[in-house]
Amino acid sequence: YIKDWFPELWDTPWYRKYRTFVDSGDDLDLSVLTLDRVVNLILLVNLVLVVVESYYDLSKWPEPKWMDSMELIFSFIYLGEFFIKISVFSFAEYWSSISNQFDFFTTWLLLSTSIAERLFSSGISTYANMLRLLRLVRVVKNLKNLESVQFMMDTVSKLVVASQDMIILLGVVVFFFCAFSVQAFGGDLYENNERLEGTEYLEKHMFVLNFNDIPCAFGVWFVMLLCEYEPNFPEVVARSSSIPFGWMIFPVFYVLGVSIVFELVKAFTIEVFMSLKHRWDQLKREAKSHGDAAEDLGLDMQTFTQAFQEKGEVLHYRVSGHPSQAAMMREAKHRLLSGGHSPNPHGHGGHGK
Repeated sequence: YIKDWFPELWDTPWYRKYRTFVDSGDDLDLSVLTLDRVVNLILLVNLVLVVVESYYDLSKWPEPKWMDSMELIFSFIYLGEFFIKISVFSFAEYWSSISNQFDFFTTWLLLSTSIAERLFSSGISTYANMLRLLRLVRVVKNLKNLESVQFMMDTVSKLVVASQDMIILLGVVVFFFCAFSVQAFGGDLYENNERLEGTEYLEKHMFVLNFNDIPCAFGVWFVMLLCEYEPNFPEVVARSSSIPFGWMIFPVFYVLGVSIVFELVKAFTIEVFMSLKHRWDQLKREAKSHGDAAEDLGLDMQTFTQAFQEKGEVLHYRVSGHPSQAAMMREAKHRLLSGGHSPNPHGHGGHGK
């Protein structure tokens, strides 16, 4: 809008610096101050305020008046961020980013609830305290820019897919023992059972871990998976169950479920993680030797952008996906250009004429 309504202002040197400050992302050197980095610092300060407010609420202390004022100030700061971006981008370009759409809704929602809390404090204060948590979502949103978070999310998603068969095997084993234990020991473990007198199970009040239903039984076997062998469970089963040697199910589960299946799952997961880590490091090295994502895919987006600008239009585009997808596209492009055949050691292509 500024470019169309005030073209002379748009081309001034100081406004070009202002546009660079707003339009630059987090890919520049850390010494360069950008709007995104300023907002990130403000979000961190806002996070500290939310933590302090939560501490006051949990302690049932009256909040100081300056906290209410800070809430409104932060709401107006986020609103100012919106108008600053609109002064450089058109609303269509601003709206083309999903991140900006999220900021737009949360900013207006937080501002409206802050104002409503001041006007109708008796009716909306409780809900306004709940809506404060939306600020934390704004902070979490910025974690996606951290390379370690990107690696964690990518690794976890691929680990789940790669380990699907092993996880299903572990789930089947745990479900079998859950169903069997509910049928065999259901209703035996309860607080007033005299047979449990003097057991550590009773002294530690572990009654939530019982075999009355599948979820409770799953809790028992889940504890066995994570905390190694728990002797309190076979002890109380031997005392309360009418099934001879029923307590033997626990060492059997420890051998089959923990020592074999669960260890196989961990070993397979570690192996997949190491291969993914190696692949991630390789992609990082390749990314340093290439341009941005559009250039890696062979897209001359600068030419397209200039062509649209000559027509008085603006091209909005986003190259999405993981860097590994760009690497796979480069490999596919190379195979297409080489005729779909990998070169052999003798330098010949296929067998066609």
